[in-house]
Amino acid sequence: MWDNEGMSISVTPSGIHRWVDGLSPVQAERLRIVAEMDDLLPAIEPDISPVDIMDIVANYFDLSVDDLICISRVGALVEARSIAMFLCRRMTDLSYPDIGRLFKRDHSTVVSACKKIEAQYADSAHPDTFTQVEELTARIKQKQHAGA
Repeated sequence: MWDNEGMSISVTPSGIHRWVDGLSPVQAERLRIVAEMDDLLPAIEPDISPVDIMDIVANYFDLSVDDLICISRVGALVEARSIAMFLCRRMTDLSYPDIGRLFKRDHSTVVSACKKIEAQYADSAHPDTFTQVEELTARIKQKQHAGA
């Protein structure tokens, strides 16, 4: 919706709605032009499924999805599980409790895993974690675009 007085605009590019009040005439005109270009904008990428993330991570580490959710605390499984939880948090809008339910873990375990991987990802002393996260992110996005 466009209000000729510039008081409010409903911008709906690709289904995103925002109400903006009190715009200057220049801002309102720019926003109106963007709203009219809606058909020219690329579609929003399809949602990433946490199941797809789990499957891609499991395959990357030569594991099964069952391995990711099992109760084992073997180092290699813990690392893969932590990266999968981190990517689920980073690439979906799932909450910590939602991710915990997927992995049959408490949300505090997910918080801890995500913080650990985030710290390792940012730390040059853990180049393997950085590489793994980047490669997995690329594979997930590739699958996402292939499914679009």
